[in-house]
Amino acid sequence: MNKEEVVQLNKLKRKTGLFFIIVMGVMLICFIFLIQFEVNKEKISASYTAEDTVRKIETQLGRYLENSEMFKNIISSEHTISDEQFNQLASYMKKNKNVIEAYELAPNGIIEKAYPLKGNEKVIGMNTLELPERQKEANIARKSGEYTIAGPYELKQGGTGALLFDPIYINDGNEKKFWGFSILVLNWDAFLEELEVDKLEDATYHFKVWKEGNNGKHVTIMSCGHSSLNHTLSVACEVPNDTWYFEIVPFQGWIPMSYKIFGSIVSVLVAILLSMGYWQIILRREKEAVYAKQIEKVATEAQHANQAKTRFLFNMSHDIRTPMNAIIGYTQIIRK
Repeated sequence: MNKEEVVQLNKLKRKTGLFFIIVMGVMLICFIFLIQFEVNKEKISASYTAEDTVRKIETQLGRYLENSEMFKNIISSEHTISDEQFNQLASYMKKNKNVIEAYELAPNGIIEKAYPLKGNEKVIGMNTLELPERQKEANIARKSGEYTIAGPYELKQGGTGALLFDPIYINDGNEKKFWGFSILVLNWDAFLEELEVDKLEDATYHFKVWKEGNNGKHVTIMSCGHSSLNHTLSVACEVPNDTWYFEIVPFQGWIPMSYKIFGSIVSVLVAILLSMGYWQIILRREKEAVYAKQIEKVATEAQHANQAKTRFLFNMSHDIRTPMNAIIGYTQIIRK
């Protein structure tokens, strides 16, 4: 190989290297777009799962609130409920209701009646509108006129539970006057079991549901129990008088590491194969160009040789013809 051929070969190598980098970049960009598409699809699915779970919670709470409608209707119609009537109604509604641990009536926010009374003696006389853990939700329910869920937290009567504050109003002339609350005490563990929240883990999701409590602190409503959640999708779900934040992430993340490795390997292999094909093409073109130059050079040399021969014959013809004309002329003169 001469110096010119070496220079040309190095030039082709540089072009092939640049081609490999460009192809690799394009493949990686395409792979990134594909990953983003898959991530968005997974997030849409997770968001739907989160919102569907919260809708189930709302539906379930609505079912429980049907139990307090009787108390609301009686009191709203300005009838008085005696302790005996309250206990009979609550006892009837309590049948087969494992989630609802207790029924309470709280005129002006002060709990006066509870069923069953056994185990709930500590709550009698409590003012829910002033008690620190309960006053926020109680006051919101009172002002809005809609039910509000408080908790979950440690109950005064023991155990973990949540309270459903259902505000009751009575007619006072042309206006509605706040009477108090019908309160449902929910066993939180039984509530989550009835919701089948564990099925989220069966669907390969880690999750955590929280809301803002007093002083801006996060109150965990439910969780899969996983110690740390990274790169979660946070979905804000509106519930009556509150917002719950549902953080959810698949077990293996939005894109499994194996998928990323596979995509990177495919990108490199495709770039290598295309670069090899490109190398063969430009090498063949270079050989064809060199061969064409050689043919052109041979043709040019042949043309130059032909022109030289023609000039030589022309000159020889001229050089011979001139003295021959003189000889012929003298010969004719001598003959005469």
